[in-house]
Amino acid sequence: MSKIILLVVGAAWAAVLIPPLLRGRHENRPHSSVVDFRRQLSTLQRTAPARTPIRMARPLAPAPSRGVVAARHDHTRGLSSTRGMSRRHLVRQRRQNVVVSLGLVTAGSAFIAFTTKSDFFIYVFVLSAISLTGYCYKLSQMRRYQSAPASYRRDWIRAA
Repeated sequence: MSKIILLVVGAAWAAVLIPPLLRGRHENRPHSSVVDFRRQLSTLQRTAPARTPIRMARPLAPAPSRGVVAARHDHTRGLSSTRGMSRRHLVRQRRQNVVVSLGLVTAGSAFIAFTTKSDFFIYVFVLSAISLTGYCYKLSQMRRYQSAPASYRRDWIRAA
């Protein structure tokens, strides 16, 4: 049994490490991050504009109080204003993260439950599988509700 586990772990490591190595060999890239950094630095130095001295006409003035109020207002609106992402995109990203997390917990607990035959991990697997199934069902119902005509939405709300 331990040989099978080692074989699975070795296959997972190979699946993660081999494709980038093969891609790098195929594109004839050097495998040193130092060489990459030096090449990028020399490119930046060649393309950088000539520096001009900065002259200051007057001393710096304190920031107006209006800017502080605007910054506080932006901070209270949440992540969508600071990152420039729409609320819909953030909700979709969060739902995707939940599905992936539940899937990983389900797969990991299934692997541990079936290799160790531990009662605790069998319960964790069953609960996470039920949670994943329920969450996917809820997402499908929400999508179906959003794509339904308005008359169906009213009937659906009345029925609830």
